[in-house]
Amino acid sequence: MTLDDWEASPSLVLAQGQVLTVLKAIADGWAEATKNDMLKANLHERELTRWLIAGMRRTMVDLGVTVARGTETSEGNVPDICISFQILREEEDEHEPHAVVECKRVAGSDSTLSARYVHQGLIRFKERKYGKRRTHGFMVGYLLSGSDDEAVERINVYLVRHWSDADCLQRTELPTSLAVWQSRHSRTAEEPIEVMHQFLAFRRAHSRS
Repeated sequence: MTLDDWEASPSLVLAQGQVLTVLKAIADGWAEATKNDMLKANLHERELTRWLIAGMRRTMVDLGVTVARGTETSEGNVPDICISFQILREEEDEHEPHAVVECKRVAGSDSTLSARYVHQGLIRFKERKYGKRRTHGFMVGYLLSGSDDEAVERINVYLVRHWSDADCLQRTELPTSLAVWQSRHSRTAEEPIEVMHQFLAFRRAHSRS
């Protein structure tokens, strides 16, 4: 398949079970990562993501899912985490990452980090730099302080001011007990993209100075 053929083919739609698999992998991977005292909130974003990937790999053994550090896609961009399903590789002949995850630091009281979450993260899905031929994207917010509700509120305030009400994060309607938000964003010449958001807190002991 040439790049032109790939770009012209229909968008890949993840099944609900596959979306839930990605969300659970993130949650379980973070729970595994936070068992280690070396994981601290003052680490660089890239280091936090390395810990998350390692945790995801340890908790996803033999599930037919590959978790990798970001690699360049056909669009020429490098997301933080790339996830592939073996069944989609075999049945759909799809070898591009089936789900990409972008990770950013957030805090309930920090408007600067909220702006970065949008303009250095979420915008990459909206502008088709990530997930060009995907209907789902995923974002992780490393919650440095405050609650996930506070972080979402601050992100939404920024979105209303700079994008639109329609782009705001809302609690997911998916059947999951995980704390997950979703947002929907229009894209030129393509289907809208649904972005799933999870906010990962540090264990209290790890957040002490």
